[in-house]
Amino acid sequence: SQRKRPTYEVIDVDDFVQPKFEKIEIEGYEQDTEDLAQIQALGLPTDFSGMSSGAATSSNKAAKKKFWCSLCECELTSEIARDSHIKGKAHQKKISIHNQKKSDQGHGHQELGRRPAGARATTKKIPISLHTKIKETAEPIIGLEHIFEFIAESNDEMEPHYECRLCNGTKGIANGMYSHLTGKAHRQAVIELRNPDDPNFINLSQRECFNYAMEHLENGEVDDLITTIKNDADFPWPKGFEPWALENEGTGVAPPSSKQNLGLTKPFQQKRKEILPAPNELTPPLSSEQTAEYLNLYGELMDRVAEYIGGKEGDKLKALHDKEMIFLRQEKNLPQLGNIKSEASSAKD
Repeated sequence: SQRKRPTYEVIDVDDFVQPKFEKIEIEGYEQDTEDLAQIQALGLPTDFSGMSSGAATSSNKAAKKKFWCSLCECELTSEIARDSHIKGKAHQKKISIHNQKKSDQGHGHQELGRRPAGARATTKKIPISLHTKIKETAEPIIGLEHIFEFIAESNDEMEPHYECRLCNGTKGIANGMYSHLTGKAHRQAVIELRNPDDPNFINLSQRECFNYAMEHLENGEVDDLITTIKNDADFPWPKGFEPWALENEGTGVAPPSSKQNLGLTKPFQQKRKEILPAPNELTPPLSSEQTAEYLNLYGELMDRVAEYIGGKEGDKLKALHDKEMIFLRQEKNLPQLGNIKSEASSAKD
């Protein structure tokens, strides 16, 4: 009879990277894969098909061990390839994502791979809060009204993200933001903001900034002054950890309002409030009141244009425009307005 083509069966001896044994389908014989795993662990041959007892050892030495990574869904054709794959960035990243998903489900950060019987899984990660660091420190903190805290709503183990809206968008996790708040640059920026145009508060020394912060410290008001935003769309997710990522069984499409889409999508869900009517909506005025409204709108627009141009050219444009407005109002028998009224009377003289 024709020998059946061998297939491979995965043996569960490790969490993700597992050896693959050649499975020979022989009538009346059921292969025990658990026994094969134990045999391999003892260094004994596992492929006995078509071999005599004398040739078994040499044939097994020549056979290459194969492995299968169920996490990355790929075959590894040697122990060297297995070791290289396990140490690779792609495999390690997927392990991190797997651990994160496990912790999100309440399983803690369980170590992957083999673990001795009875070993205890690590405890659930507790993020570091800037609020706690400020309450516990002896360093004086000021300018907390400019600090924004972003918290991931769907993952309470992600480190909160902080931004200082006063200091050119300085941002980072709690430890980095704490260093920023206790630094001279932030204190000086707060001092100058609170004391505008006062030369006594410009370019202070580090000691002077510290003394000012001590006199105006806000450590006890941290909960009231820091603005906290808790939602997934505003949180700056690390790549691969977004709840909508394909790796996390999401759709792969970020919400329109997420920071990931900042500058890439238009806020189409909110229609811009129109200030001016569209040109095709304008109709000829039907009364002197409508004529006056049109002229007033035209005058305000031209004044803004003149201010935008500025300088002598702007002044020339405004003077020319004022004369035009005088002429138009006289032609329509409308009263002159404001500063152009005196110009109209002087023009008549």
